[in-house]
Amino acid sequence: FVDPSRIMVVGFSLGGRVAIELAKVAKDLRGVVTVYGSLSPSLFINLENTKTPLLILHGYSDPLVEEDKLLGIMNMLDSSGVEWKLVIYGGAVHGFSNPAYGEDPSSGTAYSRVVSEDAFREMMEFFRRLSSPSP
Repeated sequence: FVDPSRIMVVGFSLGGRVAIELAKVAKDLRGVVTVYGSLSPSLFINLENTKTPLLILHGYSDPLVEEDKLLGIMNMLDSSGVEWKLVIYGGAVHGFSNPAYGEDPSSGTAYSRVVSEDAFREMMEFFRRLSSPSP
């Protein structure tokens, strides 16, 4: 038996988009993390119907989510009432945690050991905080 209120979801790239969609329908998720997710402001419509905390880990130079989309996402999140945190990594592009992409960001996908390690640390801290008993 799994207590559904203890489930947390992580999605990378398109999986990040799916994780946000899941948060909108699975109301008892403990938390959702999206890592270089394929995100758009419209994805966050009707997010106010969930109380699932969100952690978004994103590369500033990710060509899949331009700066104006990122600003729209932040506005949607802020008006939703959902607990959220956005970590933006300067110079990082799509796929920053996948060594298979190599380290040349000119293609729009590239691995960054430093960013990947920090994103993992952020994710683990998010999980620890949400797993701790409430005072």
